[in-house]
Amino acid sequence: MRSTLARYQPREPASADELHEMNRRAWQAQGRFMVCPDEIPDEWLAQGLRNLADRLYGKRPEARR
Repeated sequence: MRSTLARYQPREPASADELHEMNRRAWQAQGRFMVCPDEIPDEWLAQGLRNLADRLYGKRPEARR
């Protein structure tokens, strides 16, 4: 039996497969996608995406990169 407080407990982080599925659904339903530049093998393209994100959302603190 679940406690009435169970909904307030922290959830486990999403697995890689769950994140992939969430990204797939967001792309199909809303035309949005999320990409980690570190996962893109083409460094030129990855840097271009970083530059675009910096322009759209502002630069990230250097310590977080």
